[in-house]
Amino acid sequence: MKENIVQFIKTGDDPSQYVEFGIIKSEINKLSHPRQLQVDWKLIEKNALILFEKNGIDLLTISYYTLARYNNDGFIGFVEGCELLAALIHHKWDQLWPMQEISRIDALDWFNSRIGNLIRKLTFTREDIIFLQRASNSLEIVTIKIQQLPLKRLPKIVDLYDFIKTNLDTLDYQLNKNSSKIKHKPIRKTLIYAPEVTKDDELNNNQSTLKHQEDILPEILINTPSITPNNKKRFSWTCFGLGMLFAIIFCLGITQFFNYQHEQKLAIAGPNLSWFNKKQTALPNRILIDNPNIRAEIYENYKMQLLEITSHSPISFYYYADNLVNNMQSLWPDSPEHKQLYNDWQKIFELKKIYHNKKLDLNNVINKVDMLKSEVDYAIINNQYITLDYLHNALTKIQEELENQKPIEEVLREIEDYQQMNAEIPDKLKQDFHQQLQALILRYYLIEKQN
Repeated sequence: MKENIVQFIKTGDDPSQYVEFGIIKSEINKLSHPRQLQVDWKLIEKNALILFEKNGIDLLTISYYTLARYNNDGFIGFVEGCELLAALIHHKWDQLWPMQEISRIDALDWFNSRIGNLIRKLTFTREDIIFLQRASNSLEIVTIKIQQLPLKRLPKIVDLYDFIKTNLDTLDYQLNKNSSKIKHKPIRKTLIYAPEVTKDDELNNNQSTLKHQEDILPEILINTPSITPNNKKRFSWTCFGLGMLFAIIFCLGITQFFNYQHEQKLAIAGPNLSWFNKKQTALPNRILIDNPNIRAEIYENYKMQLLEITSHSPISFYYYADNLVNNMQSLWPDSPEHKQLYNDWQKIFELKKIYHNKKLDLNNVINKVDMLKSEVDYAIINNQYITLDYLHNALTKIQEELENQKPIEEVLREIEDYQQMNAEIPDKLKQDFHQQLQALILRYYLIEKQN
C-alpha cells in the first residue's frame, strides 16, 4: 500500500466525510485528554493510507500520518513523511485542502509543534547524516515554497527546517574537522657545498661526482622568516565588517540559547492559569486593532479555543491538578518539593471533602414525608384520628431539616430573587452556593476516579 502512495500524488477534498478520518481524529484527540490515554499509532497510519486512496492527500491528514510514522518507525518515518509533504506543497499547493490560508498555516504550525517538539528531543550522530540530509532537503523545499507565497504570516515549520539544518551542518563540520587532522611534513632542502671552480674545470666535472656528494651530506631544515614591510597601519573595513558580523552572530546565538532554555522551562512547568487574572493596563496599538487580517486570525484562534473548552469535562480541573502532581513526580520523584506539592494538594482535597460530607440527605426527607402520608392514609382507612398537633410537629421537623440544608437549586433560586429585585446578594448565600456546587463536582470526580 505504501508503494502506491509513492507512485502518484492526488490531492483530496474535505476528509471529514470519511469514516477513516473520524477514527484518526478520535485517536489524535487522545493527546490532549486529561487522562493521557494510549494512542493507537498503527491504526492512524492504516486509516491514513486508506483515506489517501479514497479521497486523496490533504494537508491535515498528512500531518497526522507523519506523526504516526514517527511513533511507529522512528526518525525514518518522520523523514518519509517530510518528503511526502514537500512533494505535496511544491506541486499541489493551489489544489491543496484546506483552501483557507489561515487553516493551512495552522496545519503547518501543528506539524511544527507536535512533531517538531519530538524531533528536537533527539540526539543525532554520524549515522543519521543521510536521514538528516533527506529531511533537510524536503523541509527546504517547503520553506522556499511558502516564502514565495504572499502569506499573512510565515508558518512556524520554518523553525523546524532551521533546527534540522543546524544539526546537519554541525555533524558535517565535525567530520571535516576530524578528516583535516593530518600532519604535513615540513619542507626540506638539501644543501650541497662545492668549491669554486673555473669554467674549464666546470666543464670537466661530471654529474656522478655531484650525485655522490649529495648522497653523503645530511638534510638540513630550512626555516625562512617572513619579512614584513614597515608600512603604516591602515584601517580595514573588511576586518571591521567581519568583526561586527561575528558579534551579531554571537549575540543571536546567545539570545537563541536563552529563548530555548525559556521554552524548555515553560514546557516543563506547563500552562499557567494566572494569565486569566491579569489586568489589562492598556489596549494594543490602534494599527494592530484595525488590521482586518489580525482580527480574522484572532477570531479563528478564539473560535478554536471555545470549541475545545466546551468539550472539557466539568471535573477537568481536578485532572489538571492531578497531572501537575504526577508531572512533578515523574521529573523529581524523590525531591522534597514533590512531597510538599503532594501534601499541599491533599490538604486542599481534604478541605473540599468537608463540603462533600455536609451534603443534604434528600432521601431521608422524602422518607419522612412518605411515612407521614402513610400514617394519614392508614387513619383515613381505619376511621382513626390524627391530632393537628402531631401533624404540625412532624411537618415542622421536616421543614427545619430542609431549611438547615437547602438543596443547591433552592440556593440558586434565592440568588435569582435578589438579582430580580436589584438587591445585593449576601456573601453568605454565595458562599453556601459555591460550597454545595464544589461538593457536587467532587462527588462526580470521586465516582469517575473509581471507574
